[in-house]
Amino acid sequence: MKESDRHWLALRQAICKRRDRKISTLPEFFQLFPATAVTEKAVDGGRWKEYTIPVHGKSPSVLIRENCELHVALQDLVCHRVNKGVDNTGNIKLWSSEQVLLYLILSNRVCQSISSTRALNVCELGSGMTGLASFGLLAHAPVSFGTFWITDGNEKALENVQRCFDRNIQRLNCDTDVHVRQLLWNHAESSLDTSEKGVFDLIIASDCLFFDGFHADLAQLIRILLRPGTGRCMLLQPKRGRTMDSFVAIAEQIGLSVSVQSNYDPFISKLDTEYTEKHNDTYKPDIHYPILIEISLMQERNA
Repeated sequence: MKESDRHWLALRQAICKRRDRKISTLPEFFQLFPATAVTEKAVDGGRWKEYTIPVHGKSPSVLIRENCELHVALQDLVCHRVNKGVDNTGNIKLWSSEQVLLYLILSNRVCQSISSTRALNVCELGSGMTGLASFGLLAHAPVSFGTFWITDGNEKALENVQRCFDRNIQRLNCDTDVHVRQLLWNHAESSLDTSEKGVFDLIIASDCLFFDGFHADLAQLIRILLRPGTGRCMLLQPKRGRTMDSFVAIAEQIGLSVSVQSNYDPFISKLDTEYTEKHNDTYKPDIHYPILIEISLMQERNA
């Protein structure tokens, strides 16, 4: 099988019904946080799980409602072509890059390292239907948060995120101003107030580079939202052929400072080595190993 086809096989598995036994089952990698089912039976195509997030001696847990439908209609998967540029990949599953992103931010004390005397403003782009990285950060609360946006373009995904927020509000135990918000990347300039631009200290996103048609809008949105001087954006996703490189080129063209790192955490690198040795027939770094992209505004823009 071609390397470029393996990622789309994972998507195809979600489309095809279980009775299609010709499609092999792909193992899941980088499942970093233990999860236990809260409900035995699915309700309305979803099942609640409790994720425990043990990092730096703290082990808070959050409740996440995940999709457990047997299949996703093909027209729903490619709905970005006709639905205002909004894709449906975030409603298919909890992609492993989200877990790695949350682990990386917490274990490396990213929030604490950002230079800021104020409460940290955070925005997750493309949260999908779970927003696990956001809820994990809010549960751990490594610093004081000010405004915290959990965003996606897909209304169905946001409905589920809101359900997760409502279910977790007592667990989060914080005074953060949390907004579950629809944010269409191709309409961001006109939909955002002036007071909402250039105010985010940390922007996070995982597996948001599936479709290269979104790359220019995503890069511009990051440029609009990021705080000049100290703002930091972290994107995490597998390389997937030229997909990631395409986004990096666009981001640099519009004046963003971009750093790409593959060896960003010893534990994640160790897992990569183990997967390569034990699962060399199914584990392919190009489609499984998350690469870190860090973005900031060019210094000349901060003068």
